[in-house]
Amino acid sequence: LFSFLGRNCHPCRAAIFGANYLRKDILIEDTSAYNAFSHVQEGKEADQRRYLELCLRSKFMLCPRGAGASSIRLFEALRLGIAPIILSDAWLPCVGPDWKRAAIFVKENDVHRLEEIVAQHEPRWREMGVAAREIHDRFFSEKTYFNFLIANVSAIARQRVIPERPIYSSWTMQVSIYQARARWAAALARRIPQPLQRFTRASALQSTIAPRPNVRAITRIAGERSPAIRRPSSNGLE
Repeated sequence: LFSFLGRNCHPCRAAIFGANYLRKDILIEDTSAYNAFSHVQEGKEADQRRYLELCLRSKFMLCPRGAGASSIRLFEALRLGIAPIILSDAWLPCVGPDWKRAAIFVKENDVHRLEEIVAQHEPRWREMGVAAREIHDRFFSEKTYFNFLIANVSAIARQRVIPERPIYSSWTMQVSIYQARARWAAALARRIPQPLQRFTRASALQSTIAPRPNVRAITRIAGERSPAIRRPSSNGLE
């Protein structure tokens, strides 16, 4: 019916791995031990081939969110012509594809009903798979994806309400403020004894608007630790 091989990197995936499935044609496998980003090739090709074969034997591909709101499995499913099961409350569909024709949407809180929900769409699995492949070819294939991406960026630029320039100017201003704070902290650190440099840097980082040292505190502490700075006597006279 459907399959999922992936890492346990999100609570919804933990719920998927911990659920009990009645049907025998549901394959769920935790592959957290598999390092997809490793350059070691020994055994990797066999694992990848097994993953592909299991996907091709499935009517649907489970695509739950992981560290991000989406999953690379979504695009793998579209390319293979397999209807994806999108399990992510934070996932936002891009403009263009008719996702309802090709995908099943499951709320993260409904993981316990996953088998029931997918079984309701089983009679349409072949039709949904064809629609999934059509979405890939029209929007996400190597020949069409670049033009689709640029068209969406241009549409955003035409329809935006807030101009980009004030946002960019505000960002550069913030960067300038942070750089000024860093220069101020470095200059102040050169003017005071070594034991106070850590204190001064911490004060500079904690300041949010106009960093200003506590002169009285610095003078008092420096006077206690350094003979180069003299403290006034109790009666105010030298």
